[in-house]
Amino acid sequence: MALRFQFLLRSFTASSKSPCNAQSSLRAFSTTTPSCKDIGAHLPKHVIPAGAPIPPYPYGNSLIFKQQDKGLYGGQMIQFGNNVSPKTETKTRRHWLPNVLNKSLYSIALGKKIKLRVTSKVLKTIDREGGLDEYLLKDSERRIAELGPIGWNLRWMLMQTPEVIERLRAEAASSGIPQETIDQEWPLTPEWKQRREQRKNELKIKLDKLQDDYERHDAKLERKNESKRIKRVGYKYFKKGWVASHKEGIKLAIERADLRAAKREQSAINYERHLEEVEEMGGIDAWRAARQEEIDRAGGKEKWLREKKERARQRWIESQALSQAAAEAPNESQAV
Repeated sequence: MALRFQFLLRSFTASSKSPCNAQSSLRAFSTTTPSCKDIGAHLPKHVIPAGAPIPPYPYGNSLIFKQQDKGLYGGQMIQFGNNVSPKTETKTRRHWLPNVLNKSLYSIALGKKIKLRVTSKVLKTIDREGGLDEYLLKDSERRIAELGPIGWNLRWMLMQTPEVIERLRAEAASSGIPQETIDQEWPLTPEWKQRREQRKNELKIKLDKLQDDYERHDAKLERKNESKRIKRVGYKYFKKGWVASHKEGIKLAIERADLRAAKREQSAINYERHLEEVEEMGGIDAWRAARQEEIDRAGGKEKWLREKKERARQRWIESQALSQAAAEAPNESQAV
């Protein structure tokens, strides 16, 4: 059965005796989309629709401790006993009540908070099971006996949601139940498909919003880091004597921002290449031993560094020549 939510509409009418002129009739105009979020906790009577075809609770209402029918008590009820004096062994009658808490528990399948009366024992069980939905949906006779009428009705509500229906169908299929029985017990009605598609669209909108927020936050953080980097580099230029003041150093850092970004990318590429070399050689110790052999073969570390820089310079010249040739090739074809 489909759930239908009704929104309470209120209209405010102005008094006919109040003055109405051009100044007082002005009102602000806003194009912001009104927020229709499901905020706050809901009582079970507002979550479970009236007249829903819910099957009767198999264990019936409580005949001894009737307040447990209004919450999740886990079968706990009032207990009677005696206070016994240690000196005179005088007995005084007393009783114990369950530790009942008013909690707003979130249901993932229903997508809202539900305000319930739960005992501390049931609350620990809900945490151990992994949430309210898992506690209500556990398929055991003992758990169903603990639910009570409220828990039974909420369990039925959960079993009407597309996510839970799909989960139950998957569990039934993995258990080897025939497909005809699965379709009979959990039919895929057009209404179910429509709700599933609606839920999928809502999740997609939320995911896109989270992605946009992440990208916006990432861009803001990058701008902040770049501002700090420019100030630091500007001060570094000033300390080196390249510029006359810190302000000029910041200007120079802004002008060289693209060059520094390219160098950072190249450094990242070199670091990845270094990690690949270390992995190919079988570890950092083997890589250090091979590098020491190259240094000894070159005749010292200074010579080895000069040769390495010269090889890098030759590679850079070759790459520049190739890029220039690739840029000139389209121009020659257009001229022909």
